[in-house]
Amino acid sequence: MIGEVPVKRVCLGVLKIKCGMTCEGFVALREVLGFNVHWLLGRSYMCPGEDCAACFAGVPSRWNGFLVVRARVGHATEMRLLELSSAAYERFAGLVRMEGWPDLAGVHFTAVRSRAKASLYVEPLDRDEDRAAKALSPLRCWEAVACLYGLPVPRPDESLEEWEVRARSAAGRLVAFASEKASR
Repeated sequence: MIGEVPVKRVCLGVLKIKCGMTCEGFVALREVLGFNVHWLLGRSYMCPGEDCAACFAGVPSRWNGFLVVRARVGHATEMRLLELSSAAYERFAGLVRMEGWPDLAGVHFTAVRSRAKASLYVEPLDRDEDRAAKALSPLRCWEAVACLYGLPVPRPDESLEEWEVRARSAAGRLVAFASEKASR
């Protein structure tokens, strides 16, 4: 927005699990970052919910989730966003609950995609209590998602709820613009 002081964005890459790939890592946040998205003009846009131009135009939405993970990528261990479908997340979260773990932080996992167009399977292996105790702040993690979707960055003095109001408003403007452009 005009007049806002620029704030350095937290940008994390998306960890893409490709055909035949297996990846191992640890979940760095207590919960999943999830929301509905619309596919417009070759990219996804966060659905603002109420008064969404894409919803009114009949553009379908789907739930999209991200686990903030520390995973081995090549020869380095990096912080990334592991993108999950609703089915992949529900399965993973169910397995975590079956283990009796209170949340996702510190869960050691393996992620596998057996073939092209196959579902992603994320399997919990165990849980590291030291890593769970060092879980990241949700607000800082939402900054990375905001960076991906072109949304405003949370302000240092802002609560998650206050930022969400601003982010949904910005998402509404982005979706309205993309919907209008797509209908031409």
